[in-house]
Order: sequence, then structure tokens, then C-alpha cells
Amino acid sequence: MKRRELKKMINTITECFIAECLATSLYGNGHHRSQACEQLPCLLHIQRDYISRISHVEPGMKASLYFCKLRNGLAKELGGIADQLEINHKIAS
Repeated sequence: MKRRELKKMINTITECFIAECLATSLYGNGHHRSQACEQLPCLLHIQRDYISRISHVEPGMKASLYFCKLRNGLAKELGGIADQLEINHKIAS
């Protein structure tokens, strides 16, 4: 997968989570609204962090291994947020 495609994938996935948070904050009950509002800055930080990490591969590590770890780390972090928000979507890894 090319770096450009990986960046687009990260943007698409995080934007879906952000849209879910916004919808939950508008239409959810009180408990879910507060959780959704708390997760928005975290999602933006994750998006910015992973996009910047694509451009700067760790020296001494094979690129394929680095990007595999990057995708797995993203899936793990977004999976944790999905569990907190009780989203029942599968994350492609």
C-alpha cells in the first residue's frame, strides 16, 4: 500500500469515527453525549499523529514491518474508542 493510500485510509476511518461522535453528541442520551464529546479531541490527535508517522519511518526498521505495526496500532486505538462509545463497527486491519 502506498503512503498516499494509507493516509487516505486513516483520514477516512477517523472521519467516520468523528462523524459517529458528532451524531452521538447530537442524538444520544446524556451519558453517551458526554463520552462522545470527550473522544473528539482524542480522535483528532490520533488522526494527526498517525498521518505524521507515515512520513517519518523509524530508522533501522523495515518499512513493511513499520507500516504493519502502524496499522495494528491504529486499529487498537480506534477499537478502544469504539468500545468506549459502544460502536459496533469492524475496523479493517
